[in-house]
Amino acid sequence: LPLLVTLLLASVPAHAAKIRHVDEIDRLPENTDEQGLWDIASGHENNIGNEGRIIRDREMEAYLESIAERLLNGRLAHLEIEVDFIIVQNNLLSAWVYPYGTIAVNTGLLTGMENEAQLAAILAHELSHFMQRHSYRELIADKRQSVVGKGLGLLAPAAVAAKTGVVDTNLMKAGGLWTDLVTSGYSRKNEHIADAEGLQMM
Repeated sequence: LPLLVTLLLASVPAHAAKIRHVDEIDRLPENTDEQGLWDIASGHENNIGNEGRIIRDREMEAYLESIAERLLNGRLAHLEIEVDFIIVQNNLLSAWVYPYGTIAVNTGLLTGMENEAQLAAILAHELSHFMQRHSYRELIADKRQSVVGKGLGLLAPAAVAAKTGVVDTNLMKAGGLWTDLVTSGYSRKNEHIADAEGLQMM
């Protein structure tokens, strides 16, 4: 436990509030802490794939990518990042975005949409979470979390990954970051921000 606390404290940037919008930076991830978050997110994505829940449909993926490209209008060109998609077998009307720009879309969401505009509105919302780097912001700057307690559960996996280069899936499951974000969403403030920027994209 003392080692985890040390790694946790070392992983929190001194100026967490200054996390910049994707439009304002020239590379992602910006630092080893954010890379640790990406590693954990990638582990979550890999787990979904290993469980056989990802549907490979290149035509649908290309269609979703075309909507994202229109919404973004070249805003990621300076980072040389392209948004891609995975389609997850799940009846819930839900989608989420990983910190490196991959958007997961449940089959339930796709079947529940009445038209492209409805789908684009949801994708714009998720793209805004990515552009605002909300998962990184909430991981290190959520003042509702204490350093010891739930904050330890969320931050320790990223700290360990950043310091060792190894993603501990047991820590990842204990933290439950992506489960929390997928099922509960972001803070109310960040959800409002994503709504506003998403509407601007639309």
